[in-house]
Amino acid sequence: MLFTQNNLEEFLKEWGAKKRLAPPQNEILKAKVISELKPSGPAQFRRPIGFWRLALIGGAAFAALVLVVNWGQNQIIEDSIQRESMKPLSSTSDELGIQYGVATGLGQSDVKTSLPASILNRVASFPRYFDPAAPSSDTREYLKTDYHATLKTRQVEKFSTQIKTMVRGYGGRLDNFSSGDKSAYINFVIPKSSLEAFRNELKDLVPARFLTENIGAQNLLPEKRLIESQTESVDKTKIALEQERAALVSRHEAIVNSLRRQLNATAKNISALKLETATTTERQQEIAASLAQLSVRQSQLKKALAQENYQYGNNLKSLDARLKEMDYQLEALGQQDSALTENVETVQGSVSVQWIGIWETFTLYVPAFWLVVIFGAIIIFYFLFGRRQALELP
Repeated sequence: MLFTQNNLEEFLKEWGAKKRLAPPQNEILKAKVISELKPSGPAQFRRPIGFWRLALIGGAAFAALVLVVNWGQNQIIEDSIQRESMKPLSSTSDELGIQYGVATGLGQSDVKTSLPASILNRVASFPRYFDPAAPSSDTREYLKTDYHATLKTRQVEKFSTQIKTMVRGYGGRLDNFSSGDKSAYINFVIPKSSLEAFRNELKDLVPARFLTENIGAQNLLPEKRLIESQTESVDKTKIALEQERAALVSRHEAIVNSLRRQLNATAKNISALKLETATTTERQQEIAASLAQLSVRQSQLKKALAQENYQYGNNLKSLDARLKEMDYQLEALGQQDSALTENVETVQGSVSVQWIGIWETFTLYVPAFWLVVIFGAIIIFYFLFGRRQALELP
């Protein structure tokens, strides 16, 4: 065939057909290869199973996704709870003592006290160190209970409103409340006697797996012992001051009585000398000299009496002020003790209401741990039994 511009394709086909030849030793090589590869028994052919490979890759990816999503959700919830707990409360209470003018216990009324500011500052500045190891012989318990719960739901507004109603229904007080589309946070105080009923009602709102509770209690015995120790110290000081005051009064009365007796005797002598009629000049001079001495003596006694009364008045005033201060301190310590008792009889609580998605709901019923176990079992089964499948050749 002659090559032209129009028959290029046909020319190439003809040329290729002529050149398509087997090697000279093709039959010899073919026989040798067949003899080497001839099986001793029925030939078998194995091929990978696509389903198991797909299950392996998909299962591993799904398990990793579950772990990442759960970790992310937990971090978000923990960060949210931490931010809410750091918010300032609308009202506070001093757990270790009294903050005068601030509500304590469940009531919202201010502490009524007529104590001077200096006394309040003095009591507030009492040392606040506690012995962490109370003696084993003191088995009293002043447990301050804290309650925290996390409730997961798809109806955040509904349940947060219901929880606020529950708090008020149990005689409690709302201290802080914040709400949004995805979360709500309620901080409250309720009587300790109502805690179990409140918990039971809270558990009835959602299934158990959607509610997480944390309860803690701390024994305020060290604070109680400190108040008792300070009260005992103030009592001893007051008793000592009362004894000092009694001694001061007794000593003053004795001195005053002595001075007044001397003054009365001097006054009598002066009167007697003035009434005496002197018959001689010498006697008149003696009477005049005696009157002068008695007058000086009388003046000295009056001055001593006035000085004694002045010192006595100052000392008595100082002792009375210190005794009044002791009374104020005892009153303040009594209020601290009452505040501690009220604090023990109440529960500081909080409930965090978190919105939950469908995926997180699924992981609550099928935890990530079991998903990993299931897909781990699939992987093991694949490597042991399903990696290859034997097919017999005819």
